[in-house]
Amino acid sequence: MGDLMPDAMACAPPEVKKEGWSALKDRLSDTCTAYHYRLQSAAGYALGLLLHVVFNPTHPPPPTVQPPHPPPQASSRGAILSSVFSSFKKLLNPHPKSRMSAKNLLDRLRDQGTRARRQCMP
Repeated sequence: MGDLMPDAMACAPPEVKKEGWSALKDRLSDTCTAYHYRLQSAAGYALGLLLHVVFNPTHPPPPTVQPPHPPPQASSRGAILSSVFSSFKKLLNPHPKSRMSAKNLLDRLRDQGTRARRQCMP
């Protein structure tokens, strides 16, 4: 499906750039869990790119979009909040098995917000 969109490879995760969109498809030997994990990993990467564009609209894409896909460095943080940057780096991890999912990021941010509110309460 991704091949039908022009410039789809510009925002594709490294494993898709290497193997093509079939890297995300269900393989006969895979379980349903493995298939969903690959999709979650790709969605996390896409969320990382979206966050980069939202917080840094005038900056070029992060270096992880081009081979050899190095993870983001602190110097590329731009306007991304420092409290979010460590999670942001995990979203753009070039290795899909080590990449944070979008759900994990949202859970982590929710937990940070809950802790911050508790500290402010009398």
